[in-house]
Amino acid sequence: MGVWSEKQKLWTVILIGLFIRIIFALSSIETLLLKFFDDDAFYYFSLAKNMVQGQGIVFNKGVPTNGFHPLYAGILFLIFKLLLPVSATAPLRGALIFLSLCDAVTAYFVYKIVRNISGEPPALFAAFIWSFNPWVIFTSLIGVESALQTAVLSGLIWHFTANRQKLNTKKSFILGFLMGLLFLARMDGVFVCAGIFLVLLKDAVKQKKFRNIIIMSGVAMLTVLPWLVFSVTKAGSLFPVSGPANRLLRLRDRPYLYWVFGSVYATLAYATQFFTFIGVPIPFSAVQIVLIFVLAFLAPLLYTRKKFIKLAKHLNFMFIATSFYVIYYWVIQLAMRRWYAHYFSLLITLTFPVLFFGAFKNRKFIKPVFSVFTVLFLINFTALYGQGNSPVQAMRFEISDFIDKLPSSEKVGSFNTGVLQYFTERDVVNLDGVMNPATFRALKQNQIEDYILNNNIKYLVDSQEDLERIGLDTSKIKLIPVATFSETEPQKSYMTFFDFSNFRLRTFHILEVSNPENE
Repeated sequence: MGVWSEKQKLWTVILIGLFIRIIFALSSIETLLLKFFDDDAFYYFSLAKNMVQGQGIVFNKGVPTNGFHPLYAGILFLIFKLLLPVSATAPLRGALIFLSLCDAVTAYFVYKIVRNISGEPPALFAAFIWSFNPWVIFTSLIGVESALQTAVLSGLIWHFTANRQKLNTKKSFILGFLMGLLFLARMDGVFVCAGIFLVLLKDAVKQKKFRNIIIMSGVAMLTVLPWLVFSVTKAGSLFPVSGPANRLLRLRDRPYLYWVFGSVYATLAYATQFFTFIGVPIPFSAVQIVLIFVLAFLAPLLYTRKKFIKLAKHLNFMFIATSFYVIYYWVIQLAMRRWYAHYFSLLITLTFPVLFFGAFKNRKFIKPVFSVFTVLFLINFTALYGQGNSPVQAMRFEISDFIDKLPSSEKVGSFNTGVLQYFTERDVVNLDGVMNPATFRALKQNQIEDYILNNNIKYLVDSQEDLERIGLDTSKIKLIPVATFSETEPQKSYMTFFDFSNFRLRTFHILEVSNPENE
């Protein structure tokens, strides 16, 4: 056989990465719950299920919500329309296959972006990292919108970097549309849009030509306008209620500075785990951490100044966006969850190969580098698959079967409601306010007990910690134990020295609700 062409190498990397993801997507529902899905994924799935069944854009029946990102929800509607008649689990696998395709799209655009900056070897390495990095794979298959976000973002970055110096009416229109799609894919995409707007505004002022930036901005606004109108008129707020609800609950749980420090720490921990899963045995993790130190700090020192400046010029708008991004999540939203940090995974994928390969003038080093990272990824994959993303979902799945045996006329409420809502035949009321604006208002006004009693919620399904987070006053509401479900193995922390995710053995209680005033 002859030497493989550049295109053959690229598509081999992308298709093998896609194949791995699809194999995972076709796993049993028990495996998916133990290893991949997060409860937030089922917020989307329950929403899509209700939409397909004609209930409207609601999580809880009769309560319009905007606690989601609309592009992913719209695509899920189509997937559920097609696959829900087959079985309840078919659209879940369909969603994961779609997210797998999104990752393949991202790998392709990552290759094109990096090739334009630094040539073939770094570009192929970037596509390899995105396709085979276990941290990327497991985060993309959590079931939320992050893989779709990075696919749209990578396409936007490619279009902008390839056409920035030659924008015309058509290209400005496409740019504006992609910016609108990015916002709809995940609304923190507005920070990237702001970065692009600022660098183009600087160019427009310098050249005294504003036509392209006006077209871009107008198209972007028209793209997102229908969603914003729906959000305000139906749910009563411009942006998703999930953000304010999560922030309220965090501040009830811990002081402000705790969450600021925790958010900064989580960001650094996730960035580290892009290369090395710190839960693997110490000899392996220590070797990897030393390797990353060498790659991150020593290799750039050998890098030519000219190429570094080229990288900075290509991605300067991303560095602007990142400053907005971290300020928002560190000091306003007070969180950096795993799929929020997928943005940083993409940023590292775009910059690291360029910096790293700039240190190697001899192409003989290329094959050993791919081999070393293949071994590291295999080690990290073993550790990540062994612990799973959020095994507690398997216990919630078990609880959903118990809930179905409760009297069908009785309402059930819960803090984390995704899995319970999807796998039961009843409408499980969302009490954390993330998908239920009415509950959020009750939490904000410290009236959650009144909300539960006035809405005739007869049973609660929650851990003691979650009941405390919503501030339930047991002097106003009486809770009678019905059943308990306990984890046998806790979720393992993704952090090293501190645990800001409070992973520990949890017990879930089925509690019957009664009004003390009626006794």
